[in-house]
Amino acid sequence: MRVYLDLCTLNRLMDNQSQPRVAAEARAVEEILIGIERALFTWISSVLVAEARRNRDDDRREAVLICFAAQ
Repeated sequence: MRVYLDLCTLNRLMDNQSQPRVAAEARAVEEILIGIERALFTWISSVLVAEARRNRDDDRREAVLICFAAQ
């Protein structure tokens, strides 16, 4: 199965997890990333790396770029 994760989806992992909906969405993204690592899914992306590199928040930028490195 091919999946497309946009930058907002990846940034959900760094959002405040105190709200149940945000925490559930972050868990879903984590599960998808695990599926990508295990070759259950194929990650379809476009210019997300370039967009991620423009993020001014150092922590978020690095965390998202790590996701791309695992791809």
